Amino acid sequence: MSISNAVGPNRRSTVVGYALDKGTEGVTGGFLPQRIAIVGEANTANQVALKTKLVFTSADEVAQEYGYGSPLHLAAKRLRGNNDVGGVGTVAYSVPEAGAAIAQEYTVTVTGTASKSASQTIIIAGQYIGFTVAKDDDATVILGKIKDAVNSVIDSPMTAGVVTATPDMPLTAKWAGESSSDIKVEFAGEDVGLTYAAAESAAGAGAVLPDDALTLFGSEWNTFVVNCLKATSTVLDAYEAFNGNSDTRNGRYNAEDWKPFVTCSGTVENDKDNLIAITTGRKNEQTNIIMPAPSSLSLPLEIAAATAFIYTPRVNRDPKLDIQNHRLIGIVPPQEITPSDLDVYNNRDLISKNGCSTVKISDGDFFVKDFITTYHKTGEEPPQFKYVRNLAGIDFNVGYRTIFLDNTYILGKTILPDSNPSVDDEVIKPDDAKSIIAQNLVEDFAAKGIFADAAYSLERLTVGINGTNPDRLDFRIPYQRSGFARIASTNAVANFYLGDS
Repeated sequence: MSISNAVGPNRRSTVVGYALDKGTEGVTGGFLPQRIAIVGEANTANQVALKTKLVFTSADEVAQEYGYGSPLHLAAKRLRGNNDVGGVGTVAYSVPEAGAAIAQEYTVTVTGTASKSASQTIIIAGQYIGFTVAKDDDATVILGKIKDAVNSVIDSPMTAGVVTATPDMPLTAKWAGESSSDIKVEFAGEDVGLTYAAAESAAGAGAVLPDDALTLFGSEWNTFVVNCLKATSTVLDAYEAFNGNSDTRNGRYNAEDWKPFVTCSGTVENDKDNLIAITTGRKNEQTNIIMPAPSSLSLPLEIAAATAFIYTPRVNRDPKLDIQNHRLIGIVPPQEITPSDLDVYNNRDLISKNGCSTVKISDGDFFVKDFITTYHKTGEEPPQFKYVRNLAGIDFNVGYRTIFLDNTYILGKTILPDSNPSVDDEVIKPDDAKSIIAQNLVEDFAAKGIFADAAYSLERLTVGINGTNPDRLDFRIPYQRSGFARIASTNAVANFYLGDS
């Protein structure tokens, strides 16, 4: 083997040659680059010539394409608004409105006359929008002020219509579809003799599925999906059908193009039985994450996006991390915080065993306790793919690193048995391949705390030339994930000190 090929071996005339080659020593591939895909609807006004996919680095880009206050924009604000996910990739996929879809609508009324000047608030999907009433303002005047206040907030998911002679005023969602029914309207402020009401005059309707958006994933590896659609059973089914699972090895778990993801859907549900009802039929699936924020005024899609915001940058840096006890930033609590089922440990324990993530509210903020998929297979303890940290953090990264090493060091080389003495750079032997995996995956991940025990994997790591296909190397890489401190259990033993006499 020639030491240098900068100058061709057939050259004979005097010359000095130099070439810069790309080395592979120390090149491991790093960690799986996180990429957030938000799947949702655009505003009704933006349905014409709808762009189906948008890679974005700011929430304004999404707003300009899909409309301010649209589901896609509101999710994007949680990722690239006042706070930013930094180096995590973000892409929006739009789903067209359903035919004959209906936008959520409320009729706002005001009863009484203001007894004094005061600041008042209308709360739309967790957005606190202020307006001021003056002494002796009547309903018509106040409704006009509410209208101006709402329409001055460009990010509001609703628009205020004309004040009628009744008097009342319509509030209409900016998009049509059943996800618009998640928008809730409340009022707050000092008592000045006024009674506010927002009565539902049209329920958001029109079911859509994520299928068309998912097919656009193609060969790109979107690791975390934020679901902005109504998290109905059929929508959750669609994500599972497209993603597949590790048992059937279909969908994104297909061995020849392995690029699985997890999907997060938020919920404001506060009843344990209702939460369990969402996940109980999904015990064999590892795609969906249900993240509750009980009685929150925020939209479910914002809860999902807030989850992506705190998780993906962490796993981007270190796959072994979790978001246990991390705050769902910007998720708005109810006006009056009362205990929910999730504030009781026994209920959180039950919910988590049934495949639903859990949170606890403290000082008006929601803190994640258990970040899990719906996977809770009967008879499997501990469930292999329950914790997102284990599946999307560790398992996805093992797959990414292994595929990178195979493509970089192994594929395209001439296969020889270990008994062959060749040291040619273009040759790969089973022992060589085994060393590549041992050093660049097993030992590296063990040193970083991702694997619990390098010796376990090294003793069991197997590489061999296939028995029926001489052009194929087969690998088997057993590994033990590191654990994560979720429970600290201590027994203190109290005794008395007694003197000698």
